[in-house]
Amino acid sequence: MYCITDFSVLEAVTENVLAHALCFDDEVTAHYYQMRYLTSQGKLKEVLCKCKDLLQKLGEEPLPSDISMNVVMQEFAETKTKMKGYTEEDLLALPAMTNRNKLAVMRILRYAELAAFVCMPPLAPVLTFRSVKLTLEFGVASSLSASCIASYGSWLVNQQITDVEEGFNMGRVAGKLSNRYGEEFKSRLFIIIYGLINVWRQPFQASLDMLLKGYQIGMRFGDSDNAHTCLVVYGQIVISCSCPLPQMVANFRIYCKKMMLFKNHAVLAPSIV
Repeated sequence: MYCITDFSVLEAVTENVLAHALCFDDEVTAHYYQMRYLTSQGKLKEVLCKCKDLLQKLGEEPLPSDISMNVVMQEFAETKTKMKGYTEEDLLALPAMTNRNKLAVMRILRYAELAAFVCMPPLAPVLTFRSVKLTLEFGVASSLSASCIASYGSWLVNQQITDVEEGFNMGRVAGKLSNRYGEEFKSRLFIIIYGLINVWRQPFQASLDMLLKGYQIGMRFGDSDNAHTCLVVYGQIVISCSCPLPQMVANFRIYCKKMMLFKNHAVLAPSIV
């Protein structure tokens, strides 16, 4: 249903589930799909409000209401301190996460990250750091943990930290970790590894085919948000690769039409710009 963009039916089904749920466990999957629906509709502030509400219901530490750089750096410092005790082998040997509440929190944090990245950028790394700390304490939540470790690596290579070597290592760990769980969640992982990390160590051209592969994987599994974001990142990188402009424009007209067919407002506007 999500794949064919019948959002009115999706919304009706999730509201029906929530109306008849007997406990929070009955509700949680419906909340996930509501967050994805709201993201695709560009209602990103509503996604973040839902994220905060769900985290409160699950007994998690509230997200900070005022996200300053000091807050972000404090969260980063706490995460980096915890990561110091783990080698690459230790991270790959972490057990599977079994706590149902923590698994729910991981999914909520990861679904909210795209919304935060677009409408409240300082919050995005905080969501990443919380996910990494959950993974270290409670175990690996399938490809969700691989994605958050990759996001942590992307933070290491940015202007505030510029630890390119460690960021690249985290991207490699995330790739190895994700190989255990199939391709379902690799679309988002490819955005981070090939769009935000590897470009600091490898030629831009090396990322292009992998981002197109990420698009294909995302569409195959119904993850249209991340599939289309792969195209956006592909476009941002290809501009720096001296590709012929007429060919690039023609390709992106096709890509933008595909995004419009899926009514993907969250990533369509940046693509057009």
